[in-house]
Amino acid sequence: MSVKSEIKAMKTDGNDYYSAGMRSYGSNLRLSHSPEEYEALYASNPIAKNIVDIPADDLTRNGWKITFDGDDKDGKMLADKLESKLKQLKAPEAFAEMFRYSRLYGDGFIFIGTVESKKHELREILKPDGIKNIAYLNAFSQKKVSELVQNENVYSEDFGKLESLIVNSYNRVGVREPKKKKKNKTKEGSQVIDYSRVFHDQYLRFEDDVQGSGLIESLFKILEVIDTATDSIGRMLYDFTFKVYQTPGVDDLNPEEEAELKARVDSRFGIEHLALIGSDESIDKVGTPLAGINDLLDFIWDYLSGAARMPKSILKGQEVGTVSGAEYDVINYYDRIKAIQNNDLKPHLERLIRLLLQSDEFGNIDPDSKKWSIEFNSLWSLDAKTEAEVAKLMADSASTRIQSGMTSPNEERDAAFGKRGVAGAKFLGDSADGATFDVLIKAIAKATEADSNGD
Repeated sequence: MSVKSEIKAMKTDGNDYYSAGMRSYGSNLRLSHSPEEYEALYASNPIAKNIVDIPADDLTRNGWKITFDGDDKDGKMLADKLESKLKQLKAPEAFAEMFRYSRLYGDGFIFIGTVESKKHELREILKPDGIKNIAYLNAFSQKKVSELVQNENVYSEDFGKLESLIVNSYNRVGVREPKKKKKNKTKEGSQVIDYSRVFHDQYLRFEDDVQGSGLIESLFKILEVIDTATDSIGRMLYDFTFKVYQTPGVDDLNPEEEAELKARVDSRFGIEHLALIGSDESIDKVGTPLAGINDLLDFIWDYLSGAARMPKSILKGQEVGTVSGAEYDVINYYDRIKAIQNNDLKPHLERLIRLLLQSDEFGNIDPDSKKWSIEFNSLWSLDAKTEAEVAKLMADSASTRIQSGMTSPNEERDAAFGKRGVAGAKFLGDSADGATFDVLIKAIAKATEADSNGD
């Protein structure tokens, strides 16, 4: 069929053709993909994997510190015991996995495996005063959940909150058959679990939805564009240059003779081979035009970076927590991760610690009887060059305050180094106060200016 005939056929059957095209590529309608499609993209596209994994890993990468008010010996011992228990439970890995599932599928869960003093059903509310110990934490995704039960009563103070979930209980062979029917069994292979027995993170949920929507759903199109760009560039590199051999009589060759001639020419006229040809023959090398390709690739990266809210250097896996001059976008990224730590991860950690303190294993301690807190360790620090600039500017500022009589040398020394001394001083970006951060910005600006001037 000729191109003209194909276009005519498209016009004849145009309604279905164009509506399908708009739905796939040009529509603002919300698209939904299956978990298997998310997994296929995650497994085959390394950029998609970075978008899901890197922020989830950054949330727990540097850990946290538990402190009790007064910092006495008993408080330190209790904090150390809690830290040891969290490591035993592999809590950092479990929470990272929960947030990874949330970004990929929309919902991530952690089941709290408890040993309790009384016989209980999983559909019953978890009572902290009845916990002997917490034995394990198991992370799972919404693929394991067949149904989420949510309070839809707009007159209730718990409106919009989840109440329970029905989890599929499968093994690698098939459905795990219960020995006998129990109250918390709904149907073959399913189990009702009260919401108090899980930790749950939901990336995005619309009002009339129960299950969440993952970040990958909103990035599906642009990630497919990345795949297309990678494939296209690979093809261009494969045929980056090719030769045109011009000789009389080619038009008279049959297909078999033409194929044999092409094979002979390919074998004899390689990339740097010497060509011996007649006066009426010619060989030309033709290259693939690349004008404008950088602009197209830059557009793709800028769009993806903005949509994922991750700097391009982090999307490519180049950053490991060290910041140099002019990397404001990297600083903003780590600030965003810190906000997620405080707003989303910290409440889960605090609840887990409260459950541990109230368990028999920790002596049934009332969490409210002690003042304690969780502080996340710094996510980033300056490189050596920028840190030296910061130290110099801070020293100049301290010298000015001393000379003006605002402070004494001892006060400045204690404020800058405390009891650690100069050797123990290390600037950590997350812990900067307002004044120090102003100095940091000046140092970064100065380092940027020096770099642009070639210093």
